[in-house]
Amino acid sequence: MNSVVQIYAIRGFWFLNEQILVVSSELLLRQKDSLLEGLGGSKRGQLEIMAEILLFCSRGKAKTKIMYATNINYPLLQKYSDTLTSRGLLRFENGKYVTTEKGFAFFNLFKRICDMLTDKEVHPST
Repeated sequence: MNSVVQIYAIRGFWFLNEQILVVSSELLLRQKDSLLEGLGGSKRGQLEIMAEILLFCSRGKAKTKIMYATNINYPLLQKYSDTLTSRGLLRFENGKYVTTEKGFAFFNLFKRICDMLTDKEVHPST
């Protein structure tokens, strides 16, 4: 059985077949590209902000680090963290926010939709 291997990077996070390989929050802070870059417009939508938070929290992050990395203010962080935790996409443990399996599933779906909208090749799931 032949399988397609995909390796790609988004905001400093390296993926292999939809699984995070390496997480570099330092690169996330330096890169300002948008997941929906090819669609025009520079404002991020709610779903993109949620996806960025989930991706950044893959290894557990404190609120301040999330705010700086995703470039949102404290009231917005409260709103998004409350929404994501109440829906089981993010959990709060040991003073840090951590992305759940459901949160990674959300991010993977969001990334696939972005790829479709920006004419990037999307391989169907097997």
